[in-house]
Amino acid sequence: FICFALCVSMACQPKIGVVASDFSTVHRTIGTMFLLYHAYCTKYHFDEYGRIVGSYQLLWLCNISLFGSGIGMILDKPDVIACTVVAVSTGHYLWVFDTFYMFFSGGFLGNSLFGVADYTTVSGTITFNSVWVSSHHLWFIPFCIFYLRKKRRFLTVRDLHYSALYISIVAALTALIVPMECLEVDNPVRGKFCMYININMFRRWWGLEGLEFLHMFDRDDNNDMQGLVVYYLFVNFVHNYVLNGYWFLVLRWSISEGLANVNKKKNEEEGV
Repeated sequence: FICFALCVSMACQPKIGVVASDFSTVHRTIGTMFLLYHAYCTKYHFDEYGRIVGSYQLLWLCNISLFGSGIGMILDKPDVIACTVVAVSTGHYLWVFDTFYMFFSGGFLGNSLFGVADYTTVSGTITFNSVWVSSHHLWFIPFCIFYLRKKRRFLTVRDLHYSALYISIVAALTALIVPMECLEVDNPVRGKFCMYININMFRRWWGLEGLEFLHMFDRDDNNDMQGLVVYYLFVNFVHNYVLNGYWFLVLRWSISEGLANVNKKKNEEEGV
């Protein structure tokens, strides 16, 4: 997988005589890995849920961000990476904490701390594929931080606003595209059955179940136009600015601290 990505990235290198940065092969390789992994996840979703519900699964913010970041790294667009990494920060960091909790408490089935991480299949089992297609929640942010550090790209408040706009657009499209009704899933193990899906929290808050106030505008109880508007505004404000605002500060510190250490080491080597 990694070798194939490296070969593709090297094939995308500039022609002889064109100067390229030393980092170009690395970020093209990471971007290609992102796209290949996204293609693998797409096939998994189609196999696991069927073509219709599997297509809806691709609307998850993390899946769109994975694809967009892959393109962004191949084209060397750090602004795209900055926007997407801030956008998924809350979900991914909570997923990491959930995973550590599951690991040290000795169980990955129904043993989530924040109710975010889930490695099970539709049939309720854990397989290599179900773990692999969820693993990007663990390594996506570290790869993005690595890229932004190498590009010496600091996060700014503008990135927080752009990520909020990006999330709001994805959330609106999800609410318009995905039906509220129970959808038929065609699973190779369980067969055909009806399932309610909650892509991008378009019907109710996802995770942090202990905080009851997060559920006071859930569309399960307010499924009309007024309820949709109120819920949409509430969820996007709390998620995009309150929760992501905190993790934005964490990300900005992580990138800035890394760049500061790099500069310090460089100055020491130069004897400054």
